[in-house]
Amino acid sequence: MGDWGPLPVGVTGFSLAARPLPKTDVRAFKSACYAVTHATGLRLTAFAEPEYWSSYRTARLVSRTEDVSVLCHSLVPWVAFAASTENVRFRFEFVAPPAWAEHFGWAGLTPLSLEFLRAPAAEADLSALPGHERREIGYWKPDTVGELAFNYWD
Repeated sequence: MGDWGPLPVGVTGFSLAARPLPKTDVRAFKSACYAVTHATGLRLTAFAEPEYWSSYRTARLVSRTEDVSVLCHSLVPWVAFAASTENVRFRFEFVAPPAWAEHFGWAGLTPLSLEFLRAPAAEADLSALPGHERREIGYWKPDTVGELAFNYWD
């Protein structure tokens, strides 16, 4: 895998009740989505909060020529981009960050590269993760870092 360092605590979306992790700032995510709409002419057509079993929330940005879903991790300030489908909440194909992804960076959220998202999970550095997150990874066996981070495990 590339030289990205250890995956951060919370990457699986699981935190312990005794030591809850801070949530990603949803206002920053929504603000970045609206900044994109103002800068590009894209329309924000859907915004979905994470379900209790999901590690991310989604926003759908659409124009005549573009239809992209933005996935915002619940605990790590990361965003990923996916081709929009009717069932993007559960199945998605990651795509490279669009030119307008910089708006998320300006809001304090890191747009993830397609290379990082497609990297094999088996090669990821899990050294910083607590035992409960490693157990979830071992149980669910994600193929890629993207599947590890943006999941709907229960």
